[in-house]
Amino acid sequence: MVILSLFKKGPALAVNENGIEDFRAKWGLIPWTDIVYVKIGSIQGSRFLFVEVDDPNAYLSKVPAWQRALKDSNKSLGFPLIDINLNTLKPGLDEVWNYIKMNHPEKIKSE
Repeated sequence: MVILSLFKKGPALAVNENGIEDFRAKWGLIPWTDIVYVKIGSIQGSRFLFVEVDDPNAYLSKVPAWQRALKDSNKSLGFPLIDINLNTLKPGLDEVWNYIKMNHPEKIKSE
């Protein structure tokens, strides 16, 4: 499943048999084998796809220092390392969630 941005040309996010890749972020492909869980969460009233990975440092090393500091502060507030905003993407979060439920249900964190 390729998700397009409403504001930029080309794919913004890919969720497929290989894993999750947010082309707007610097994480690169996050293989399903690296993903501990995914869940839908909320930040200031907006829904996000939260992704917890097995080795956060492997992904933190790929992003700039300012982003690492921001992610560290988010982690201290109880948020997973990776949060993906799909609010301006089509298809949106519900479609991505349905794909994950159908193809990778073992990765869904139950509350």
